[in-house]
Amino acid sequence: MPLRVAIELVDPRRPDRAVQTALRSAFEGLAPSRSLHLLELGWNAGPGTEVAPWTVAGVREAAQRAGLDVEREPLRMDGSSSPGPDAGIRTELPGARRPRALPAPWFGRHLCLVLPCAALDPGHKTSTGPLTAALTALDRHVGGPRKRESARVAARMLATVFASITIVVDSAWWADVSQDSGAARSLMPLDRVLTVHTDRPDPAWARTLQQTFDPWLSHRLGLTGRGAGLDHAIRGVGGAGHARWPRARPTAAPARSRGLAGRALEALWKPEPPKARLGPAVPGDLGRVWSNWPHVGGRP
Repeated sequence: MPLRVAIELVDPRRPDRAVQTALRSAFEGLAPSRSLHLLELGWNAGPGTEVAPWTVAGVREAAQRAGLDVEREPLRMDGSSSPGPDAGIRTELPGARRPRALPAPWFGRHLCLVLPCAALDPGHKTSTGPLTAALTALDRHVGGPRKRESARVAARMLATVFASITIVVDSAWWADVSQDSGAARSLMPLDRVLTVHTDRPDPAWARTLQQTFDPWLSHRLGLTGRGAGLDHAIRGVGGAGHARWPRARPTAAPARSRGLAGRALEALWKPEPPKARLGPAVPGDLGRVWSNWPHVGGRP
């Protein structure tokens, strides 16, 4: 059975409503006796590299309407928010060579994983899609070995630990993110929110999600043809399930020097640190909403 990706267009006048609409059917059947664990992932502060505030507000509103208590846990994609190796219940997971330290509050809760639509070096050999980057960050968070974190292990872990899984990809913008700095090199407005849900997570569902979502999204954005045959595995539904997608243009990845001499020259001529550089211009109507939220849509 194909994965159903609910796709809704974000209206700048009430941007929080899109995710509420996408989550309505997902949250309705969840047992309110279990809390909703809101795992919010992001790279840097700003449009495209962190989850938009109206998306978080919409998730909370949808949970409240379904009678679900929400526990929010923000995490950094770069691993700077990861706990120590002993901060969790050490659990053996299939496919992992060493146990992971899983936070005790995760067990048995409903999961809502929220992430920005930010790809690392898209269109290049080192490219990592939004979901793969998020899963890799989660594996790092629970003790996955550095430089060898596994998105596959993380997907299986989520299906093992949580009672249900809902994934929200905040696609107000598609961000081309630098692998080295985690900063956006370019932004393109998508004005969408994407959600995937299952109330019966199992390893097969987790494997399908991990293997197909990023190639499908990359194909929709015109970055690769590899996802052309995934219509049997993923089906877009919702208000914008059949809407046309804009075409993305990845920024050229910087060439890397090899050898000690090359790295020394790069260090000498390297411009100001990434955090000090100005980010890209924020395109689209939602750029204005970002600076004005929550003072839009009649909200106080």
